[in-house]
Amino acid sequence: MESSRDQIGDLLREFYAVYGRPDEGPPPGVNVSALPGVGSVDQSELSLLRESLGDQELRRYFDKCNRILEDLATRLTGEELLRKLSGVPLSARDFEELSCGVFWFSLASTLDRRDGAIPVTPFDKEVDLPLPLKVRVTVQGSLVLRLYIALVYVREGVLSRLVSQGAEAGGLCSGLVQKLLNSDFRGACCAARVG
Repeated sequence: MESSRDQIGDLLREFYAVYGRPDEGPPPGVNVSALPGVGSVDQSELSLLRESLGDQELRRYFDKCNRILEDLATRLTGEELLRKLSGVPLSARDFEELSCGVFWFSLASTLDRRDGAIPVTPFDKEVDLPLPLKVRVTVQGSLVLRLYIALVYVREGVLSRLVSQGAEAGGLCSGLVQKLLNSDFRGACCAARVG
């Protein structure tokens, strides 16, 4: 059996097919292994990707979270959550905190802008970064900021309180959001491995 000439690209494409969203990951036909600087990828990082692909408990938990997200996405096309949350008292400080979180998340999302497949950065006129580095730092920067805002700043503050109060008032959509916010993806998978 002939081994792939693009082992890194094939592994990334397989990973994103399982754990990613549509059109995430390297496009078909792009030989990732041949890109400059890719040869220095730490083998432990590749092993982690292979391990996660073979971890059936992780896949089940990921699928469970995806089902909750799809259910929520369907419900959020209407006004169910907003109607439930509009009945929850909101202080001026809570309103400002929630507004900042939404704005910052949207702003962080714009960091990963593209011109075709090439990331656009604020430094393009001053610094000519090698393409693999430019792609990596752009995606990482956008992702780190969005994750912090969503999972720390907003999750631990006003959103958590609002959703909790909405769920206590019997809102099904609020209950799903609360379940998702309180879902400990990593902890559940680690516990499953130990148990």
